[in-house]
Amino acid sequence: MADELMGVGVSAFIAPTPDQLRHQWLSVLERQHPSAGKRQVNFVPCEVVLSHCASLLMDHSKYGSGSAHRAEFPVQHLARLFKRPPTSILAKMANLDGTRSNGGRFELEVAARLGDVEMLQGVYLRILDMARALGIDPDELPDFLGIEGTSLIELEGQYELDSSEIERSRPSLPLCG
Repeated sequence: MADELMGVGVSAFIAPTPDQLRHQWLSVLERQHPSAGKRQVNFVPCEVVLSHCASLLMDHSKYGSGSAHRAEFPVQHLARLFKRPPTSILAKMANLDGTRSNGGRFELEVAARLGDVEMLQGVYLRILDMARALGIDPDELPDFLGIEGTSLIELEGQYELDSSEIERSRPSLPLCG
């Protein structure tokens, strides 16, 4: 789909409208697995956000191209749903944390902005809600953060940090988009 339909800009990742999410998910659902040697389509914003969320649960750096098929939950679920090899999901995780070059245009900023737990929770739940509305069930897309139907994400140790520590740990990124 055209960038205009995807609403490409930082807001398409962190504050997508229902229409943007619907178009993003429809493009994923209509996608075919790429033929051998054929280039994959670009990740749409909801795939990027879900890949980021998955990276919060596992260490993607433990897997290379030869071991990607053994990657931990939820990599295999996302790979099947997105019609991509597990190596693509792991590479996207590396793009988002800055350990791999040549990431997407907004990925480092998106990952930094999703350090805000409330923002992360909100966009994750909107992505899941639209997926469910389009018939993607929990077997295809599990609630791997375990917050569907709850009111809060709790990260281990989050109450031990004060806001100045969190701000110091964030990379400084130029705002764009």
